[in-house]
Amino acid sequence: MTDSWTRIRTREAFCRYVAQSRFEGDGLRFVIRADGGFSGTAEGETFEGRWVWKDSCFCRTLIFDDEPPETDCEIIEICGDQMRYTRARGQGSTSVVRKVPL
Repeated sequence: MTDSWTRIRTREAFCRYVAQSRFEGDGLRFVIRADGGFSGTAEGETFEGRWVWKDSCFCRTLIFDDEPPETDCEIIEICGDQMRYTRARGQGSTSVVRKVPL
């Protein structure tokens, strides 16, 4: 039996499975908070941002220190302790990160 990915479709499900969690993978370490914020590091560079749930997607604005804000809406899926997110409303690149203890 193989594990399968489950798409998160509501803000409530997202908060239940993902918010208040730390994730790591692919040079990333970040925490997503239920209050609509997130922060972390990517390849050692610090970032922060805000998110909202819109049209079954995690829509976030990412802020690195000296760069313009980057906004994207992502499809979120979970499988065990992993989260997979696909940029551009499911049409862009995909990354997988693992939930780790806070």
